[in-house]
Amino acid sequence: RQNANKAHLYPDDSMIELKSTLAQKYKVQNENIIIGAGSDQVIEFAIHAKLNSKNAFLQAGVTFAMYEIYAKQCGAKCYKTQSITHDLNEFKKLYEAHKDEIKL
Repeated sequence: RQNANKAHLYPDDSMIELKSTLAQKYKVQNENIIIGAGSDQVIEFAIHAKLNSKNAFLQAGVTFAMYEIYAKQCGAKCYKTQSITHDLNEFKKLYEAHKDEIKL
């Protein structure tokens, strides 16, 4: 009841207070903190921060579909492993073949 008259207001999406409090607690800069509505949004922020049309993204062939979608939104090339077993050696080989381009 105390805040019923504020129910129509949206929360601060920049989360300045929360970032400031976390930055003080963990002794980091505010700009080093990413807050999102779930892991999907945080992953989107990270991909958009690191990728562009001049670099690439490496992912397992079978994984969350949004990784590739976000990378393509940035114009980045996406390299995927062929297997569905999450073969680390296959991942390493693909990385070695394209490491000059890969940023994530």
